[in-house]
Amino acid sequence: MRSTVQGLGPPLLIGAWLGLFPAIAAAALGGGWFVETATGVDATSHTYHLAVDDTTETLTEFMVQAAIEGRSARRARHRWRLRGEASAGTELFRQGLDAEYRYLDAAGVSRWRLDGLFAARQYRQDTDYSYNSDNAEGRGEVRAAPLAGGRALLELRGWSGFRQYALPSELEVNDREWGGGAYVKSAGGGPGWSMGLRASKRTYPDSTVIDRDQVGVDLALDTQNFDGGGLSVFHRSQRRTIADETVRPSAWSHWTDVHVGVPAGSGEVAFEVRNEVWSYDRETSVWFDSWRLDGYVGYRGGDILTVGWLAGLAASRFDAGDEPDTYRQYGVRAGLESYGKSVSGTLTVEVGRRTYQDGAVDIDLGTEVESLQLYSDFTYWKIWLLGEWAIRKNLALEALASWTPEDHAEQADDSALGFANLRLVWRP
Repeated sequence: MRSTVQGLGPPLLIGAWLGLFPAIAAAALGGGWFVETATGVDATSHTYHLAVDDTTETLTEFMVQAAIEGRSARRARHRWRLRGEASAGTELFRQGLDAEYRYLDAAGVSRWRLDGLFAARQYRQDTDYSYNSDNAEGRGEVRAAPLAGGRALLELRGWSGFRQYALPSELEVNDREWGGGAYVKSAGGGPGWSMGLRASKRTYPDSTVIDRDQVGVDLALDTQNFDGGGLSVFHRSQRRTIADETVRPSAWSHWTDVHVGVPAGSGEVAFEVRNEVWSYDRETSVWFDSWRLDGYVGYRGGDILTVGWLAGLAASRFDAGDEPDTYRQYGVRAGLESYGKSVSGTLTVEVGRRTYQDGAVDIDLGTEVESLQLYSDFTYWKIWLLGEWAIRKNLALEALASWTPEDHAEQADDSALGFANLRLVWRP
């Protein structure tokens, strides 16, 4: 087993400090500690058409996991949470540390906040994973609110993060990132809102030509209640400048996410819109301007404490000009959700059809131009499952699964991708 803990540099020290601080504070602040153990199986499956037969690759891992979590009293001025976990499986070993500390003033405003996250993985020598470089990643963030009054406050943020591979490659690249921002946000009472400016820099020690500087603006508004009624809006615009424009062009990107819930009868009508735009300084065959719009409208009814349900229509549009992956997509979505005492979770199913504008690209062979079909229309299914069955007071069976098969007009393009994990969890 190769080690990825040594030689990770200052970002790891920052993450370790952020992780240990709440543990040191626990002795003085008090709080509760909770132990969790789990065993289960994780599986991923990829089916695709090869020659005349379907080929299925499946990776299954059996694992055991132990975790300990501590947290402060809910109304404490000094609030903290610390979770450490480790697991051993038939394919790899994992370790993780997640920490948070907040200081609240007499008015309940969060004046200081420290967050730390660290995760490491070591693959067994005989693993079936295609790419098996041991790796570690971490992130630390500091937030401070020097000015707070009435219903608004000024929040300053700074962060640093890293990703480190024992054996870097073109697909697994080491990187370092640091940045900061200033935000004005609501301080309590009425709708939640925020607006801020941020800047960051990311470097790739082994591929400095793709180093980048990023600046952006974030806007958010949230008036939603517990049942999902109301309005939620988030928007981010960002400028990304690449070190070497001949390798990868710089670009503008914009993301918008809108959720609206309107009461109707005993339930509510839900509207969702997601928008993503990329605009490059110089278009290439790999980096080109694009616009993606996803939408959903449906009705949510029932009682989530017993059984709730949803049903609606989904649509997507991806516009990349004359590029072959420009498409339209339409589907029907339905689901069930429940948060009862013994069984809780969600099950969502969507089925639809994706059609490409062309799906082909012209290749100049010198004497003639040949059209190569890269994409074909297909019928898709999307199935998501997240659930928990409380077998006893301290014993639960947890499940998480996704299955997304595609039935193409061209049989050779058929594919299916899925994953599932099933875990028996004991919380003494």
